[in-house]
Formats: sequence, structure tokens, C-alpha cells
Amino acid sequence: MLEHGALDADNLTLHEPLVFSLNLVAPPKQRHKWNETQICPHTNWGDIFFDLFFVAATYKGTYMIQYDPNPVGLTYFLGCFGILYNTFWYSKSEFDSRFETGEDLLHFMWEVLHTFLTAVAVLHMGKADYLFKTTKYNEMCLFCLANVGGILLWIVRYIEVGTWVNYSEGSVLAASRKAIYARIPALLLMMAATVITGLDWIQSNEEKETTDEEYNTGYEAGDNSTNTTLFAAAYPSGSNSTDYKYEKYAGYGRLDFPYLEPSKHVPIILCLLAWASGPICYYILNLTSDVEGYISSSLPMNVEFLMHRYGEITMIMLGASVMNLLIVDLGVEAGSKDFYYYYKSFYVGIISIILLQYLHFKEQPHHAADNALAKNRHTGWFFTVLMNIYGICLVVLGACYKLILLEVSYPYKTAAGDPEKRKTRIAVIFVTSILVVLSLQTAMAFCHKGRLFFGKSLICRLMKFQRFLVYLAILIMVFIANWNDPDEVASMGIAAVVICIFTDLVAEFIEPPVSHDDHGHDDEDHHYSSIIST
Repeated sequence: MLEHGALDADNLTLHEPLVFSLNLVAPPKQRHKWNETQICPHTNWGDIFFDLFFVAATYKGTYMIQYDPNPVGLTYFLGCFGILYNTFWYSKSEFDSRFETGEDLLHFMWEVLHTFLTAVAVLHMGKADYLFKTTKYNEMCLFCLANVGGILLWIVRYIEVGTWVNYSEGSVLAASRKAIYARIPALLLMMAATVITGLDWIQSNEEKETTDEEYNTGYEAGDNSTNTTLFAAAYPSGSNSTDYKYEKYAGYGRLDFPYLEPSKHVPIILCLLAWASGPICYYILNLTSDVEGYISSSLPMNVEFLMHRYGEITMIMLGASVMNLLIVDLGVEAGSKDFYYYYKSFYVGIISIILLQYLHFKEQPHHAADNALAKNRHTGWFFTVLMNIYGICLVVLGACYKLILLEVSYPYKTAAGDPEKRKTRIAVIFVTSILVVLSLQTAMAFCHKGRLFFGKSLICRLMKFQRFLVYLAILIMVFIANWNDPDEVASMGIAAVVICIFTDLVAEFIEPPVSHDDHGHDDEDHHYSSIIST
């Protein structure tokens, strides 16, 4: 590290030269005890750099859904993105909220390896075809292997913490053991997935390279009926075959997954189970004991730090929608009907995302003491689970906006399947994702405010109840009345967001919210880390 000498204010000279020193090993430090004042650490540019890898993950995830808007495609996206989030992003944020590490060589190398494994896992997220066909491609094997490496890194990190950190009268050791135990089920499941996919790839005699036919279509070689139809629609006689290869490979909207071997889906099912095992194990290990037992065997988190980190990852997930709306090849003629509908869908989508982010951050508390993480350990856990699902639903929503625009602009959509069935599929996925996002926003606001969320006056309660009526109305229009036009569905989405904002504004006008600052003290003077009610 660089140590600057004292600066003379009169002659602006340094009394001591710059000294460079390198620490090989420095033990981590616990940020604070229970009932101690929490001080939010300064911005860590390494965290922001690390988040860039999840920008790439959201982009690849939206591509998975764009190509396969079917149950299998969504399952592969959920399995890959869920375990990636738990293994790398959440584990890092949770650890950093409790401990800080020095600028020593050992932890620098650990950070490099952790970031490298994150990049490897993101790299091998891709189309469900490549993840499914484990006998031909090693994508699924390498993805699972990267997650195994990430989980092992965190187990090693907590072994280090339990061995070196001695700041909280034995609770550090107990908390470290719990953190290790909570990761063992995910480790075993991901190891099983790695072994299964690795053996499939090693023992298979199948050619390990993509054939020309498979590159052209994205379907298994030999599925000539679809290829012929698409080729005739996309390129009449005399067309350049090289161009055809590129355009078809960037296709979208495959309604049915062409492979129906259930046993081949075992690895992604293991990924889903590993994703779900994290919060379940945490609940069993930490929240089934009484308050005294919980405090004696766990460590407080820096709530304000986590609030910032959750805000940053939410921006990344919202950015998936922005990218999908802005980065689309406009393949329609200017002035045509499709040209008009494209820009209509675009403006509706971009306004929806702007209002959605406004609604999200409006309902999140601005002071750590008002956050669910600081008020109640059970609601704090529930809020963490909701945030896990919420981010993934935002990515799905972004992919749906891309599908809506492609439905207008994609020049070869006539050969991409039954148009009515495709429109219905897009409408169902979009409505499901927007309703889940809005419902999760409501649930997170309830976690923060408790019963105060509904207000005390009749008008406030009616405003909150109106939200649920809007959700129900959209469900009826899409699933019962069969409103399946993507353009109409996008308009329903923006209407739902506007109504939610309106109900919040009316409720706050009737009953102004009471925040932590209204009590006459600031966060630094309030020991909110001790609020661990049952």
C-alpha cells in the first residue's frame, strides 16, 4: 500500500518519501457487533466492476428466453440465473455486509479467482439446446463446474473467518459454521450436476463440433421441414446462403422445445434445487431458534450497505429491459403499418420501465432503520427471498419487451411458427412477469412497513385494495377474455404501473409516511442492528 508523508502547508514539500509496502496475509475483520453503531463503508469500485458481469448475465438470459419462450427455455433460464445469483452475487454481498478484508495479496488473489469463476459461469450460459445436449456440448458441465468452484471458495472464506476472526465472543465461529453448512446441499447438488454432464460429454462418441445444418437452424440436424419453410420465407431463389445462416441463427420465438427426453433435464433440475436450497437452509439454521440463540450464533449485517447493493443489482436487472428495448434491429419499412406499431410498442415499453423503476425505489425505504432487514429477522429473510425472485422476473420482463418488438420488426416471423400461438405465448409470459414484479414490489413494501402499509384510514386501504383489483382484471383479460395481442398487453402493463403509482400518491397524501428521520435522530445514532424481534 502507498503511505504518503506529511504535507507542509507553507512550502508544499514532503517530509517523507512515498513508501510501498505489500501485505501477504491480513485476517478479515468483523464490521460491527450487535448494538454497535453501523457505519456504511465507502463505495467499493471493485463491487461495481463485479456487477458488470451480471450485466452480461442478464443479456445472455434474455437471449435464452427470446429464443425459447417456452416452459423448457424458462426453466433453463431460471436454473442458470438463480444459482449464478446465489453462488456469486448474493454470497459476496452478504459476506461484505459482515466482514471487511484488507488489501493483502492472499485476498486479492481470492477476488481475482472469484471474479474469474463468475465470468466462466456467465460465458457458458446460453441457448437451452447447448445446455441440454450434454453429449455434444460441454456448456452445462463447465457452468456447473464454475458454480462448484464458487461455492468452494466461499466455504474456504468462512473457514478462514472462523479460524482468524475473534471479535464477538465465539459468535463468529458459530456463524461461520452455519454459513458453511448452508452451502453444503448446493455444493453436493452442483457437484452431482457436474459429474452427470461431464460423464455424458466424455463418454459420448458424438461429434463435438456444430454441424453446418445445426448452425443454420438451431435445430438438430435432419429437421428439414422447418428449415425448408424458413429458407423459402426468408430468402427466395438466388439468395445468399451465408446471409441466411446468420439471420436464422439469430432467430426467436421457438414455441416448442424439440427434444423430449426427460432424463436429459436432470442437471438443470439440480441447479434449480441448489438455488432453492440456499434460503431454505439459512432459515432452518438461523431462524428456527429463539432470539437469544440467534444473536449468540450469528452476526449483524450492515443494512445500509446491503440497501445500496440491492439498489445496484436492481438497476442492472432494469437495465436488461432498457437494453432489450433500445438494441433491436429495425427490419420494417419506414412509414409502414409495422413501423408505426414498432414505435408505439417501443414508447409504451420505455415509459413502463421508467415508471416501474420510479415505483420500485419509491417504495424502498431510504433509511436503514426502516428496512425489513433491520426490523425483524423473519421478514428480513422473506425480503431477501423476494429480492432474489424479483430480479429474475425483471430480466424475464425485459425479454418480453424484446419479443414484443420482434413480433413487429422481425422480417421472418411468418416462418417462426403459428403467429396466433406465438402472440398468446408472448402475452402470457409478459402478463405473468409484470404481475409477479408488481406483486413482489407490494410484498416487499409490506415487509418494510408491516401493517402500516395498508394505512389506518378507509381511503388508504381502498387504494391498496385497488391494486389487487387491477391485477385480477389483467388476469381475466388475458387468460379468460383471451387478449393476446402483444401491443395491447404492453399497454395493459403501463396502465397497471400508473395505477399503482396513483394509489401510492393518494395514500401518502391522506396519510404522510413516517420515516426514521421524522423521529428526530439519524441512522448513525440509532442502533437498529439490535432490532431482532421474533
